[in-house]
Amino acid sequence: MSDSTEETNDQTSVEPNKSSTFQLQRILIPLIGLASIVALVAVGLSMGWDAKLSSSFGPSLVKVTGSVTYNGKPVSTGYIQTAPAEGNFRGALGPLDENGNFELSTHIQGSLTKGAYAGIHKFAVVAGESKPGQFAPTPIVPTKVFDILTTDLRISVSRDPAKNQFKIDLQDD
Repeated sequence: MSDSTEETNDQTSVEPNKSSTFQLQRILIPLIGLASIVALVAVGLSMGWDAKLSSSFGPSLVKVTGSVTYNGKPVSTGYIQTAPAEGNFRGALGPLDENGNFELSTHIQGSLTKGAYAGIHKFAVVAGESKPGQFAPTPIVPTKVFDILTTDLRISVSRDPAKNQFKIDLQDD
């Protein structure tokens, strides 16, 4: 009987080790898998895969152009800024040229990409003149459209680029 007791004791002392190893494997294998997935996602994000995937599976940017005049004259300095009025998408920016023309671009992965997301955008004309020693520029357009937070201008960007040519004629209030 003592032999069978010893065998039982030996088996008992071996069992916890197998059990511990099994439990350790049950924890480590999923953790290693999770760490691998996190590392792959981090590498993908750093290489811009999210922008490539969003353009493949998500909403795409569409070309948006236009011109801005103030009292009939081109606004030839500053830039256009948009922000979503409805929905959850990024706003866009576009510098004004000497004829008041602009083309919108959207900030993606640290650089501006031509185009804007379809949807309703608040539209600001950030155009001003600065004098030496002046901290902020003095608006050369109506003050209410100079700031994206106060503007009442809206544009509706269509998925059809042919419909995204805007002529904005600002007038004195």
